[in-house]
Amino acid sequence: MTAIEALDRELERLHKELNTFTVTQYGDNDEYNSVLEAINTVNETLETIAVEEVKNPRTGQLTNAEVRLAVAWLKLAAQEFSRHSCNDIPKEILDLLTKEEWDNLERRFQIYNKTPDEYIPGKITHCDGAWMHFLAKRLESLL
Repeated sequence: MTAIEALDRELERLHKELNTFTVTQYGDNDEYNSVLEAINTVNETLETIAVEEVKNPRTGQLTNAEVRLAVAWLKLAAQEFSRHSCNDIPKEILDLLTKEEWDNLERRFQIYNKTPDEYIPGKITHCDGAWMHFLAKRLESLL
């Protein structure tokens, strides 16, 4: 869960709590005022995060538009790469992850592909285009 999602959930919880107060409890009630103050703090934090993401988009989370664009580019690349038969994964890509990370991804790929019985520990059995397609689908699931 991202910080923004956590803050959104907290804001939702606080609003529900605020709605439990009766009209006679507004104003001078310390507990009511405490909830209002917490809501203001969460809103200010969300606003600060939003402003920081605009100031420095390199540190912010991907937007839905960015994810959709990445998915489209990955799908296009996957199609193009798969037209050239099955290419080996370049060493610079292989070196990005540890053997354990590749193994975990291969297991996830096989489950996604509905072929978990084809999982072979320590072996990468898919070519570059298949991995691009898999990653596009995984990113798409974030939307």
